[in-house]
Amino acid sequence: MLSARLSKEADVETRLAKIREGVELFNRLEFWEAHDSWEKVWLIANGEEKLFVQGMIQLAAAYLHVERGSPRPAGRLFRSGLAKLSAIDASYAGVDRSEVIAAATRHLEWALRKDRGEFRPEEFPRLGLTGSRG
Repeated sequence: MLSARLSKEADVETRLAKIREGVELFNRLEFWEAHDSWEKVWLIANGEEKLFVQGMIQLAAAYLHVERGSPRPAGRLFRSGLAKLSAIDASYAGVDRSEVIAAATRHLEWALRKDRGEFRPEEFPRLGLTGSRG
């Protein structure tokens, strides 16, 4: 039983490391790579963890669409990602996403407007890391 518990703890540590790797990639504006890192966790996650990671993946994909000049799909992904993350504690898995949530809310409105104007690179938000692990 001890080995099973230790294995499960190692799995948690591995998933947290992938989540944090995704945060670093997201903050470097490497949205596809962040999405890919988080997807590895999403494939094996359950419950709240799965919902959290899926919301993060959707926000990364939304910003990837913004970069590519595709505001309509970005808007759909902002809406879906924000809905998923609204049900999860603000610093789940040690990720402070308050700046990203506020920005994604503004960017959803931006994506839905016809007169949206240019999206400036400095408008991309950053994720924070806390000591909490969820």
